[in-house]
Amino acid sequence: KFRDFPWEAHRGHTPGRARASHLHLFPPAVDMHALSSLIWGDAKSEEELQAEADRQIDALRAEVRKLLSTGEDDAAAAAEEPAVEESDLQGERRRTLWAFLEHAGGDPVAAAKMWVDSQRWRKRTLPIKRTPGVEAILQSKRFRNFGFNTEEPPRLVLGMDCMWGEFATGQDDEELELAYYAWLDEQFTALDNLGTADYKIIMVALRGRPPSSFAKRITPVSEANWPERMHKLVVFPAPWIAGALVGGVLWFMSSSVRDTIALTSSIDELRSACRLDIPEEDVAEMTIDSFWAHEASAVEGDEWVKADDDCQVLAKAAYIGRSEATSISVKITDPVDWLEWQCGVDDGYDIGLKIVFTPEDGKDERVLREHTMLVGEAPRDETGTGNIGEGLANGVESKGPPQSGKEDILGAGTVRFDFDNTASWATGRNISVQLRLCRKAQN
Repeated sequence: KFRDFPWEAHRGHTPGRARASHLHLFPPAVDMHALSSLIWGDAKSEEELQAEADRQIDALRAEVRKLLSTGEDDAAAAAEEPAVEESDLQGERRRTLWAFLEHAGGDPVAAAKMWVDSQRWRKRTLPIKRTPGVEAILQSKRFRNFGFNTEEPPRLVLGMDCMWGEFATGQDDEELELAYYAWLDEQFTALDNLGTADYKIIMVALRGRPPSSFAKRITPVSEANWPERMHKLVVFPAPWIAGALVGGVLWFMSSSVRDTIALTSSIDELRSACRLDIPEEDVAEMTIDSFWAHEASAVEGDEWVKADDDCQVLAKAAYIGRSEATSISVKITDPVDWLEWQCGVDDGYDIGLKIVFTPEDGKDERVLREHTMLVGEAPRDETGTGNIGEGLANGVESKGPPQSGKEDILGAGTVRFDFDNTASWATGRNISVQLRLCRKAQN
């Protein structure tokens, strides 16, 4: 909350912008009273704040030394794990220790254990052996460095080209994972050695998303060994349907999560989100047209994601051609108490929608929504009133049955969303479905 405080709006209450800017350096465990004093007056001096930060780091270092002196190294040696030494702690950067503290919620004991485990992993894994397969992946432009942006201090902008689902095609899974670690460590090592840039980076997800199996392997390793390094994730290109997919999941997430993701559909939007003049030739092949060439008629999202409240969420989408109909079916296997759904269609367009729940035994099919028109929010003209474009047939206004609902689901079965575009002979539609499964114990 302090990091996101609107400083410009309250400069009259602060003892100076330069002093306030130091707040982003301190881990969450710093005394909140000291920070509030800095904002609202009666501020501590920079020397006092620096001393408070030093105390936090010293507490972490003390906990690390406890681990190193209580048989941890002996246990590691018995398990043939690399030993962590005092020299490793002495050589560690202060900002890196802060990152471990931040990731551990300011708990020096947990942060110390995490840091020691990370040191063992690094000694065991790095540097990555550059086999021909690993080297070929690193040279394939799957992983990119766009350089430093115009922020102050400058921030490094990196990219991962997911190649419209072909990211892992023809590659060895282990070599692909090792290549990612080699690239990431190389980028962060160079960044830290520079010493004049921001600690956190911007990552650009290019041309879709990586395979879920790859993401599941690298995510816990990245969080454990390079904690708190992500400032923002930028998705490019992200047309309406991608926005619906991501927005469908983020709908259930906290605002702090939503603020770290930017969806961009044009090169200008990409440059603005990254605050970097990325050369057009670097991303020219990654356009909206190439997105639709790959994604037309494809249904997205096959895995449930746990939301902040432990409910399960899922987003699916599809493109429906003119005079066509399609169904999106979602199987429910775990016992749940209710289902929340939200459907969308292109702004200014409408489509028929019927929702049916079929129990696992196939009996007593329930119609959750009769076949009625689902209407997307209509575009407005320059005056802010009236519709523009050809989307709404027969002068239909942007009103109609609800686009979301909540239904009691008492057992396993299948929820089927029937979308009907047979009434449109001229244009296709992009549709999305967002689901949320909950149990009473989680409410």
